[in-house]
Amino acid sequence: MRKYKANFPDQWSEAMVELFCYAQKRTTEQGGLGQQAHLRNAMMALWPHLYAGEVEPGITRWRDDLELLTWAWCNFRVISVIGHASAAKTHTFGHISAASYVADPENSIITLTSTHLPGLRKRLWADTVSAIRTAMIAPGVAGGVTFDVRNHDMTIRPAGTKEDKYVIEGIATDRGQDAVEKIQGTHSRKRRYVIIDEAQGTPSAIFEAAANLMTDPDFRMAQLANPTRRYSEFGTWCEPNGGWAHIDPDVDQFWETKRGGICIRLDGLKSANIKHGKTVFPFLIRQDYLDSVAKAFGEGSPRWWTFVRGWFAPEGLFGVIFPSSVLNKAEKKLVYNFQPTRIASLDPAFEGGDQCVLAIAEYGEANNSRFAMNLVTTIPIKVSVTDKSEPLDYLIAHEVKRICTKYEVKSENFILDVTGAGRGVAAILEKEWGADISRCNFGGGATERRLKKADTENCTELFDRFVSELWWAGRAWMEEGLVGGVSEDFKTLRDQLAARQYETVKDKKIRIETKKEMKERLGYSPDEGDAFVMLVELLRRKGGVAGSSPEGYSGSRDARLLKRAVKYSNLTNPDREFVAEPA
Repeated sequence: MRKYKANFPDQWSEAMVELFCYAQKRTTEQGGLGQQAHLRNAMMALWPHLYAGEVEPGITRWRDDLELLTWAWCNFRVISVIGHASAAKTHTFGHISAASYVADPENSIITLTSTHLPGLRKRLWADTVSAIRTAMIAPGVAGGVTFDVRNHDMTIRPAGTKEDKYVIEGIATDRGQDAVEKIQGTHSRKRRYVIIDEAQGTPSAIFEAAANLMTDPDFRMAQLANPTRRYSEFGTWCEPNGGWAHIDPDVDQFWETKRGGICIRLDGLKSANIKHGKTVFPFLIRQDYLDSVAKAFGEGSPRWWTFVRGWFAPEGLFGVIFPSSVLNKAEKKLVYNFQPTRIASLDPAFEGGDQCVLAIAEYGEANNSRFAMNLVTTIPIKVSVTDKSEPLDYLIAHEVKRICTKYEVKSENFILDVTGAGRGVAAILEKEWGADISRCNFGGGATERRLKKADTENCTELFDRFVSELWWAGRAWMEEGLVGGVSEDFKTLRDQLAARQYETVKDKKIRIETKKEMKERLGYSPDEGDAFVMLVELLRRKGGVAGSSPEGYSGSRDARLLKRAVKYSNLTNPDREFVAEPA
């Protein structure tokens, strides 16, 4: 068979010819098409259902972003890719890795890395394994037959070979020095490729280890991430030759970098589904996601920049958890269908200058929910300690009980923060008032509950820790019209809610600033804000969930998780307050 001015064995398939020319970098002067064109053709031949032909009339499966990424891979030794959510970055490089290995397995070492082993197995490793197994190398011959996938040690090699070096290998970067040594200690006589997934959270030592391989004859390193921190190790690999000021995020899609490579930027506003005005590729970012981010966080928020625009948020930009648009929804009091029930929460922060605050509210049926809440009042707890008085925690407990009795709050409708010194107050109230009070520990990880009924992700997937979930739940209830009475009369509370900031960190999770960070920035602690969000947490434990149920939702999963939450909240052992159950 003669093609591209060269003779090939008659039994070779189209995919094998294209892979050979790709591996040999066959130029147009040699009769070929150039390395990128051969890689494109090889991917279309290996996975025609993904890359060849049209997905519908007039819309090809080979998209603009695929053309850009394969061009960068074939023309630069270091490729940094920043992009929006659901950009198929990892999926694409899983297939590029597979095609590159199939093209020359006897001379190629490809390392796949990510920040944690579970994430590596779920994303880059899984995409590469799937690509290898489904690759149609020849008619009736798939890669799953010609290559062995060994999940136990995360290696891929030609079937039947005992070669331990020339493989595709998966290495989690959280293995520390072991990962560093394994990466930098493995050189190749010809092809040495490294793909770093979740690069924004990857330690600098991994980048250094990979860069140590640049002496290998054919070296490539691709770094993939949703951009969150410009001034990070990953950010330095993305920095343009002329500095960040020379890049216009509304125009630029790629640029050469100071550290000698190319940075590719995938902007969600230019993605295929948005460009065509309809969902053509279900796995790519869709208009409904853009709309949800704009509504929940706002255009111009850190999450919008990172996960929609695929761009580092402007320096100093943090999101506000409770913007004025959300607070304004909670100004008017809700009108109940029946007599409401009084509830209360206590932030007993009587150390370090923080204020001890008791919040009183009421809840009942309104706005299609049995757990709609009006704020009634917030009361600073002020007690005086003398030589003859009871200890401070007793004084606080007794004053709280007195006020709650005045406002007709039963112990079963009371919650307090037991982080730190609050445990003593809780123990006294349980003994003297009722063992059915609820404890809230601001520490620990997020829970498995959902923030809203229609959410497909649980809170462990959305938030970095429990306190972030706690505050965001308060926002969710306001957004859904389940909170009222937070008028201008509550100026301190509104100021605290509006002041606390958040950012998006690795794994796309939301992180709110710590109390210490907020105090250093503003000079005060969000004590009334903490008391407010605990009121919402109390109603969540009673069965309340913000939002409406999606069609077909049964509620059984949330009921199971709520039962688990209530179990932990009702335990009286101070070492077992309500926190996320260990995985």
